[in-house]
Amino acid sequence: MTHKDEKIQKNKDRKRRDQQLWEQMTVDVTPLPDRPGDPPRVRSQDDRDDLGDGLSKTVVRSERPVFNAKPVASRDRGLVGDSEVDRRTAQKLKRGDMAIEARLDLHGMTRVQAHGALEGFLRSSYGAGRRCVLVITGRGAPRHSGSAADDSSRGVLRRSVPEWLREDVFRDIVLKVEQARPQDGGEGAFYVLLRRKRS
Repeated sequence: MTHKDEKIQKNKDRKRRDQQLWEQMTVDVTPLPDRPGDPPRVRSQDDRDDLGDGLSKTVVRSERPVFNAKPVASRDRGLVGDSEVDRRTAQKLKRGDMAIEARLDLHGMTRVQAHGALEGFLRSSYGAGRRCVLVITGRGAPRHSGSAADDSSRGVLRRSVPEWLREDVFRDIVLKVEQARPQDGGEGAFYVLLRRKRS
């Protein structure tokens, strides 16, 4: 057996052990019932194997884009590539001392519209060689009914934008993100440091 074959076998053994451990840990877990609008379930490897090779490579996509909008701690805004930015540049960005070369205001947009606008804006800014841009999300409109359900929907874009900027689609152009200083929008805006354009 060659070294490469040994590595492949070790990988298979590890995956098998991981799967067995997972099954042991989840043996008494009951799945939640499906809700309308849930993304399609991902089939297990066993299910895909039963379907045959042709279908095991089929990718199932939902009809609508699904964006993860987990809240991010208010001061945990150094979202992308912290180790790739020198300390001086990181401090300048955090203090709002970098020149803002372009702005995007997402007020009044739906999540789908905002995601598309954000991607287009960042790609064009990167293409133009800009380094620091400001993305304005707003803080979210206050609700007047006073219920907790209303509060959770406040500031959807403010919570979503940092998550979006972690996506693979932005990884090649976004270097670092920080919450803006009060004079530039505070909690309702983000400084985005773009990578230097490759020639």
